[in-house]
Amino acid sequence: MTEDRPPSHATEPILQAGAPAGASRAALVVVHGRGATAQGAINLFEPLSRHGLAVFAPQAFRSRWYPSTPETELEPDDPWFAASVDRVEACLERAASVGVGAERTVLVGFSQGARVVAEFLCQSPRRYGGAGILAGTVPGVSSGADDRPAVGSLEGTPVLLASGEDDPNVSSSGLRSTAEFFESIDGDVDLVITPDTGHAVSDEAFAWLERRVEAVLESTTR
Repeated sequence: MTEDRPPSHATEPILQAGAPAGASRAALVVVHGRGATAQGAINLFEPLSRHGLAVFAPQAFRSRWYPSTPETELEPDDPWFAASVDRVEACLERAASVGVGAERTVLVGFSQGARVVAEFLCQSPRRYGGAGILAGTVPGVSSGADDRPAVGSLEGTPVLLASGEDDPNVSSSGLRSTAEFFESIDGDVDLVITPDTGHAVSDEAFAWLERRVEAVLESTTR
């Protein structure tokens, strides 16, 4: 790490879009990548918008969740990383304040944001509406799912791990180790590696997320 003091993510806003309080039946938490913004994440995932869906997007301090390059191996207890993971929990608290629980909330992160969401799932495993880990992996499982202990259960939460086959920042071995880890804590994992995608969100990933959001919304009307 190049800096010792953790960032003040808590001083940054959590943007809200979509359904207002009283009309929210499901929630979507979107966590942006390095150099991006919360508003940019809302715009990126606007195709997932549906009637009754509240959207929450945390902003990182200076638009980065931690000061590392893609090659830097993160430690789960790194203070920068811990401060980032806390913002996902803050978004879930916002969702709860409009009447939407974790089991009806879909968590999505891209690049740095994907690693933040992945670590949050490791630290707070329970049933969620779904999770999309896009162009990122779980820290600490680069060489195998046994690299860190599994604690708790995702209770069958659908989890998408998606990356480009030619993504320079994410290795296929890291993705497969991440898939094994989430399966070890009872995640229902779909691993999608697409050609010619690079470091971006594929059409296949968007389609998976659209189906998941629709499934969560439909479950609230039964």
